[in-house]
Amino acid sequence: MAFLELCGRVCIVPLLLSLAACDYGAKVAAPLGDKAALEKLADAYRAVEESQQVGGSPLSLPPEKRKKFVEMVFAEAGYSYSATLHSLGEGMSQGKLKVVDQNIKDLAELLLIPHRAAANLENIYSAQELQDVRAIESKLK
Repeated sequence: MAFLELCGRVCIVPLLLSLAACDYGAKVAAPLGDKAALEKLADAYRAVEESQQVGGSPLSLPPEKRKKFVEMVFAEAGYSYSATLHSLGEGMSQGKLKVVDQNIKDLAELLLIPHRAAANLENIYSAQELQDVRAIESKLK
C-alpha cells in the first residue's frame, strides 16, 4: 500500500508543476514596444472576449470586472498583467521609454482599460499598480 501511495504522490508532482506553470500563473511581462507581443495580446483579447460571452464591449463592464478581463487577456497570451504594468510604469518614470512609439501607446491603452471612466482607482488597483498607472498616465499626457 505504501508503494501505491508513493506512486500517487510522485505522479501528482509533475501534474501540480505543470498547473503552476500554466499561463494563468505567468509572471512574465509582455515585451515593451514589441509588435508581435501586441498581436498576441490582440488575439488573446478576442479569444477571452468570445469565451466570456461578455454581451457587448468589455469596456461596458464595471471597473473591477474590466480588470479581471484584462488580466485574463494577458494570461491567455502568456504574460502577467501586473508585471507588464509595472515594467511599463517603471520604464516611463525612469525615462527609458519613448511615448511616441505607437506600440508603447497601444500597450498602455490596453493596460489602462480597467479604470477608464472610473472615479476611484484605489478600489481597482493594488498600491504598486496604482503607482505604475499614475507613472504611465503622467507620460501619456
